[in-house]
Order: sequence, then C-alpha cells, then structure tokens
Amino acid sequence: MDASELFSISSRQPARMPPDIKELPPITRGRSSNLPDRVGSPSASPHQSRRKSAGCSMRTVKEERQQADAGLSAEGITCRNSQDSDREIADGPKEDLRQHRPHSSARHRSGRNHEPAAPHSGSSSRRSSCNASCGPLPTWDEFFEKREDIRPSDGKDTFRVYSSGSSGPLLFLLHGAGHTALSWACFTRLLRDGPLPLRVFAYDARGHGATTCADSKTLSAEILTEDGIAIVQYIFNRMVREELSPDGDQQEEPAQECTATDESAKGGSKWHGDADSLPSVILVGHSMGGAIATRMAASGRVPQLHGLMVLDVVEGTALAALPQMAAFVSRFPSLFTSCKEAVNWSIFAGLLCNKSSAAISIPSQLVKTTRGALPASHKGAEKGPPDEEVWTWRVDVMATEPYWEGWFRGMSQAFLSSRCVKILICSSSDRLDKELMIAHMQGKFQVQIVSGSGHVIEEDQPAELCRVVQTFITRYRLHLPPSQRAGLVRG
Repeated sequence: MDASELFSISSRQPARMPPDIKELPPITRGRSSNLPDRVGSPSASPHQSRRKSAGCSMRTVKEERQQADAGLSAEGITCRNSQDSDREIADGPKEDLRQHRPHSSARHRSGRNHEPAAPHSGSSSRRSSCNASCGPLPTWDEFFEKREDIRPSDGKDTFRVYSSGSSGPLLFLLHGAGHTALSWACFTRLLRDGPLPLRVFAYDARGHGATTCADSKTLSAEILTEDGIAIVQYIFNRMVREELSPDGDQQEEPAQECTATDESAKGGSKWHGDADSLPSVILVGHSMGGAIATRMAASGRVPQLHGLMVLDVVEGTALAALPQMAAFVSRFPSLFTSCKEAVNWSIFAGLLCNKSSAAISIPSQLVKTTRGALPASHKGAEKGPPDEEVWTWRVDVMATEPYWEGWFRGMSQAFLSSRCVKILICSSSDRLDKELMIAHMQGKFQVQIVSGSGHVIEEDQPAELCRVVQTFITRYRLHLPPSQRAGLVRG
C-alpha cells in the first residue's frame, strides 16, 4: 500500500448531528494510520474495507435499521435509533466476552473525501441543548480503583497513574500520542470485571494528561522509554516491598488518590522469598505507546517481563505515512467551547466510534483556558470575547513532529529481539511490513486482527480487545507461577 492509498479519506454514514456541530463532515477514521493517534486513521476504499473485514457480515440497510431499532449492537455500540439527535453509545456488552463478535455494519464508508472542520459555532441555547442531551461526563473512578501521582526518578517529574486490581500479572498500558491513560478506561473496566485476576496500571506519558515534568516538550523515543522503564521498576519494586512487609496485606479502599514519593520504592528492593511467587509483567502499548513498549521490552531492564502486546503500529507503514501527517493534523479544530462539544466532535468526525470511551478519554486530552489567554496566532482565538472559557488540546501534536520518525525507526527489529512472548494486534490484515511478515511466518510472534475497529482499538473495541488479552494471557499461562509455564517459548 503506497502513501496515497494509505491516506485516502473516507467517511461513514453519520447519525443526525447535534445542533452545535451540524454540518460537520466526517473525516477518516480507521484502519491504517499510525500517528499521531488523535488523528483519524486513513482507510482503504469502501470495497476493500468490506472485503477485508474478516468475520463481518453483509447487511441490508433495512436489516441494520431493524437492528438499531431493537437496541442491539454489533461492536459494543448501543444505538437506539439511527435518527436520534444524539447517539448514546455503550462501552461494551457485559455478557461472556467469548460471545462478542464485532462486525463493520456500524460504519459505512462513502469514499468521498472530506476535510475536518471546527465545530459549528451555533447559539448558546443550541450548544446547551446538545450538552444536556449528552448527560454528565463520567469520572475516572467509574473505571479504575486508584489514582496516584508518583515520582519514579529524580523527584522533579510527577507521573499520573491509574490502577485496578490487587493480584495477578501486572499489565502496564501505554497510550498513543495526544491520548492519555484514560483512553484505556473502558478496556480496564472490562478486565476488572473479567475472570482473570490482573493488576492494571495505565499512566499519562510525559507532556500528556495530568503528568507534570520539568521538561514536557522533549518527547524523544529515548526519553519516553526511560520514563516507562522507571515507572515499571518503581511500581514493581514497591509491590515487592509491600508483599515482603509484615503489613503487606493492608487493605485499600477503592478509588483512592495519593501521591507516592517514598524513596525506598525507587529501586534496589529484592525478592528474598520464593522466586516462583513473582508475578509476570506484561507491556501493552498502542501506536506511539506500542513503539515505546517495544523499546522497553528490548532493553532487558523491565523486571519479570513475560509478555509484549503492541496495538496497531508497524514500523514500515508508520514511516511511509509520515510525509502526509503534518497536513492532516493541521486541519483539526484547535479549540472547543466545552468538553462535551469535543466529545461529540470526536464521534461525528469519525475519530472514535465508542461514545462511552470518548466521554472519559477526550476531556482528559483538553485543558481549560480563555480566548484572551491564547496566543494571537492560535486558530480561532479571536472568534469570541476574550474572557470566554474554551478548551484546547493538552498536546500540540504538530510540535512533536521532530520525534515522529524516532518513535518508529528500528521498531521491527526491537520487537523481534524482545525475549518474551509477543502479539501484534491490528485493525486490518494489511499492516505487516516485510520483516514482520517473514518473522510471523516463522512463528516468532502472534498476530490478531480486530475487525470493525479504527486505529484506536482499545477505545473502539474494548470488549474484543479484552477477549484477545485474556486469551493471550491464558494461552501462555502468564497468570500462573513460572514453574507451571515450563516448556513455553519466550519469543
């Protein structure tokens, strides 16, 4: 696939627009883009999309409307009616995940090219009507059990970490560029309610979300990798220290907030008991986060690393996409009049298809300010009174352009050299570059296609991703002590 095909813009048939973003043209969302992650993913042509969506059923418009009227969902999306002014989308079914089979009927691509547009300014009454129809935005404690700020290295940098679970393997979730740890919210809640005991940790990367660093602008692969290793070592060593302590079984209430600054958690804690009791560490990364997780795994410095899961990023296709990315990113709206307006925009522009996930993840990617506080060069700053509150992106993705190539260059080799079991989870079957295709044919790693998803798999298809992760863990017995995993190939 060449770059022009990779970045062909296609759209889906939207539901009726809320009043304040009426006439907003959908943009690409979906099957091939690697970066930046807030950008809609390019897709193949409509006919290619239908042919390639393995497991996707072909349906007539009448059948789909009947399904929508019945309140059913194919990919964890509950659409009461295709004509509703504001589609309410659930994050996924609560039934057995093995019965979850996504299909692509929820997204119809017309093949017409559209450019992203800023939300319609509208009147305040219209905007209020839209926001009221959305209902209150969810909070982090509906998905995670604990929120804390840790200082894993020199004490100058504070990283926001969300976590759930008190036993089992340690899953560290790394988000993509422009996203935050809350992009994993719906996925984490499904894991938390699933049959496997797991300890899940999702953190905001440097310069993202609620993380604060002395240098938030330098986002090179090397620095992000060092951050990730320090965070994993900090949390792992703290866990070991607590389990060694006589008071290690202290009870913690759900939805805690704290700031962890204990110097003893930073390093050097050693396990003096049975090594068989040490839990496995599994790294899970999406797009930029997948590239960083791969570098962390290849470094050999992640304690008890037994699994690597990379979501929808491949070196070859990522590098091929770079020349078009700057123009694509520049077309995005730079500010919104409310968080709910941004959530609606992300759905109807086609960036995400799961509104429950967008409602928790998109606000965490924004910061509140006023029009007057914005620089004069900021797009849209002059279109209202200076004291009007607006929300703008926390991360200026265009400012990260110097680091894009460094994130992905050498990723395939690092992925294959990682000494652990590995899986590449993609949204389409045309993602592998030559090096990975050969390695996959040699059985060096597993590939799983999540059909019916856009680029942000953890948000679009949290239930299906949950099933894939649980299957991966049980297949390689990563939830069991090492002595019970004898004979497994480590990659």
